[in-house]
Amino acid sequence: MKNKMKNIYSWLKNNFTLFEVVTFLIYLTLIIIISLHHEFSLDENQSFLIARDLNISRIIAQLKYEGHSFIWYFLLLPIAKLTSSIGVQKIIPIIFSSLSALIILKKAPFNKFIKILILFSPGMIYYYSCFSRPYCMIIFLLVSIASLYKERHKHPYVYATLIGILSNTHLVMLPVSCLLTLLYIFDEENIKNIKKDKEYRTKFIKSLLIIFVFLSIEIIFVIYGYYYCSIVNHYGNNMLISNISNLYYLFYSTWLSTEQIYFGTSMSIFCNVTLVIILLLGLIGSLLNPKYGAIITLQFIFMYLIHSIFWFVIPTRAYLPLYIVMFCLWIAMENNEEKTKRIKISNTLLTLSLISFIILTIPNNYKCIIQDYNKLFSTGKDCAEYIKKNIPKKSVFIYTYIDYQQSITPYLDKNDYKIYSIYAEDFITFSTWENEYKNQIYSSNHSLDKTLKTLEKEYDNIYVLTTNRIGVYSVLGDYDKYDFECIYKSNSKKMMSKVYAWDIEEFDIYKIKRNKGVKS
Repeated sequence: MKNKMKNIYSWLKNNFTLFEVVTFLIYLTLIIIISLHHEFSLDENQSFLIARDLNISRIIAQLKYEGHSFIWYFLLLPIAKLTSSIGVQKIIPIIFSSLSALIILKKAPFNKFIKILILFSPGMIYYYSCFSRPYCMIIFLLVSIASLYKERHKHPYVYATLIGILSNTHLVMLPVSCLLTLLYIFDEENIKNIKKDKEYRTKFIKSLLIIFVFLSIEIIFVIYGYYYCSIVNHYGNNMLISNISNLYYLFYSTWLSTEQIYFGTSMSIFCNVTLVIILLLGLIGSLLNPKYGAIITLQFIFMYLIHSIFWFVIPTRAYLPLYIVMFCLWIAMENNEEKTKRIKISNTLLTLSLISFIILTIPNNYKCIIQDYNKLFSTGKDCAEYIKKNIPKKSVFIYTYIDYQQSITPYLDKNDYKIYSIYAEDFITFSTWENEYKNQIYSSNHSLDKTLKTLEKEYDNIYVLTTNRIGVYSVLGDYDKYDFECIYKSNSKKMMSKVYAWDIEEFDIYKIKRNKGVKS
């Protein structure tokens, strides 16, 4: 045992400095503590339920409504199938974030101060380490590609596979993946080696095929998502195309609307001026090194278009440009090209922009982390606990909204309790955002009487489950035939502030009783 401990100590001493070990252990301890106190958000539950409730072929079919590729769901698949506990999925972002932290500490060409800033930035310490979403994979793949960049010609298959997988993590990574592919194709060293070495040329072609296969898969999912995902069409139709020509909306849609990114919800003149200066530093730095500046610029524009036309902004997406700057700065600093004065100035400006942005994001985001530690991100688990303790098994709940039920269903055995969606007109655990949205848009109300007659044939215990924002009466056209007794209300005092967690709801449960004199 002593010899083993000595060997471990010797290996650590030879491979890691004291700074790297201590910083990593502090980082790992913090993300585990924060993660253990984090209650899952709506999107985290949605992806877990898809992996839990569907087989592989049905998962792939479902993804046309999600607008995402399959990789994240396949990572969740063994966890979701082997255990009934959704909490186990927390291990995935912890592992990816820990590996990212190790690579940054060991390989990044930054000084200790910048490394600490990156590791303890809100993205690394919270959004990509505690939220079980594919964004944790994005950071890991970015730092892996950056660390391999100098030796990409020696390991073409690994490099190509990393780019390919990156393209399949999320739609927002398509610009980076495509531009890295173009840089790889027109790389001067590649061109020289292809002309000289037949074996190298064969490897190069095979590596490109790997990238193109992955890119093709992601593009197919994107096209399917655009045409089949009703929620995308719903938001897209409500976004103004004129936003493209609105310069202010560029900043608002991509950065400002995520209020927790800055000092507070009301932005002072000082904060606005500071933000503009930081953005200008980054822009000038990008223009001075167009090879990598194009990645930063096009990534920002692409996200702006997504947030302006197709989707809304969330912090996990809004932070990605910050880490794209880190990625481009990393490969620019390590690139073997001649370090001209222009390149050095570019790297300096991008470094200042990166440092400033991280510092600017810290105050309010750490408030968010403290809130998440002390309060609930979602009331779904609390509501599920009430159901299991107080409502008999084999009960069914009529749900009166298009989604949010996935905040509850991961914590309930689907054989014990069922949720019937009035919009989907079916039993559901997760949301498809297909029939639900269409029925919500094209029908002003839904018959509770008709729904009850359908369910009463098989179920004795029927309740109404709703969000307190929607209420029990707003969507049920014949509610006047019934008396509703509220038997459960979520405790809003346990919840995070809406400033920090806007995609969850508080739930109400009602008993239904027919009014006297009203015939069935």
